[in-house]
Amino acid sequence: MSGSYRPEEHAGGLGEELARLKSQVELSWPEERRLLRALGLTESMSVVELGGGPGFVAEKLLELVPSGALHVVELNPGMCVLAEARLGARARVHRCSVLETGLPDARFDLALARFVFQHLEEPLLAAREALRLLRPGGRLVVSELDAGLWGVAEPSLPELESIHRKAERLQLQRGGNRFIGRQLVRLLTAAGFTDVRLDVIAYHSDALGLEAFRRQLDPERLRPAMDAGLISQEELEQVRAGYRRFYSTPSASILMLGFVAHGLRALPVETL
Repeated sequence: MSGSYRPEEHAGGLGEELARLKSQVELSWPEERRLLRALGLTESMSVVELGGGPGFVAEKLLELVPSGALHVVELNPGMCVLAEARLGARARVHRCSVLETGLPDARFDLALARFVFQHLEEPLLAAREALRLLRPGGRLVVSELDAGLWGVAEPSLPELESIHRKAERLQLQRGGNRFIGRQLVRLLTAAGFTDVRLDVIAYHSDALGLEAFRRQLDPERLRPAMDAGLISQEELEQVRAGYRRFYSTPSASILMLGFVAHGLRALPVETL
């Protein structure tokens, strides 16, 4: 991926960021897999993942298309190396931008962009590129978040919301948009997709355990915002203390929401 995403900036280093990405996939993939199958993904389809990172999602996709073909688009050279090592000959990794892949027209049955559009300054261009890559009748699936509708935590930590809002400005300054979930339908429609719909998926600690969410809630992910001067050291410590209280509460629980928009490349109109 490109744009606002900076994997090397994680306070724990690249290794910790990769661990977070892997845990992120494990959290929501069962619901995403269920939806992909409901949308018609079959084992012989040709699939392209846009912004595939180190290949954690591609590994899951290979289980769904064992007799099909999988291509991964990723711009970051280090992530491409990791993806190639992970996937081997089972998938083709292309080092290129999701805005301009250079891949042939009308090649794929399904395109998947997972937590990618929020990092792009021009996500509409990525959606249009996906449209070009799809065969008539092919489908784009975009999985994203919306920071204003992220989920529910008990006990709640309302005193930390203003700090998180300030920290989110860093992604905005870099051209990203953590509120993109609410814009996905109009974005895919503007790109030329038809039958555009939005599904909401939920994943929660009652099923997955609270520990499974720890890396996604790690206060250290706010360190780049502190380094950029958007929040103070004191505010970061407030967030740390808040999450320590949260995890020390025996009845603590968390429910997260994901937004999945999907649309079709229209079939050609038959001429008489």
